[in-house]
Amino acid sequence: MTEIVVAAFPTGQAAEAAMRDLEAAGIPADSMRRHRDANAIPSQHRGTYERALSAGGTVLTVPVEQAHAERVIAILHGHGPVEVDEQQARSGTSSQQADQPARVRRFRLDDDTGRVW
Repeated sequence: MTEIVVAAFPTGQAAEAAMRDLEAAGIPADSMRRHRDANAIPSQHRGTYERALSAGGTVLTVPVEQAHAERVIAILHGHGPVEVDEQQARSGTSSQQADQPARVRRFRLDDDTGRVW
């Protein structure tokens, strides 16, 4: 099953560094997406990441097979993602575990609609 791992970074440079490390770990660069505008975020998740984006941050989304999600999350954590609104992040289609930090989120890919998250 494919999941989307999402992290908000305080700067575009931090997101780019995370992308380089993910690519070095075997994640295809063309599968990762940087978002700098809240309008690029699906509406059901926009409120979660809007604050980071309005402060000049960058949201990074990484599609990954479920078996590799923990490795991707560990790499992202190494680049200082910012905390996001926990109430928003735990709503909707999030598959977030209660004991995971609020800095990186996992969402299931909706196979029926093809929605990214």
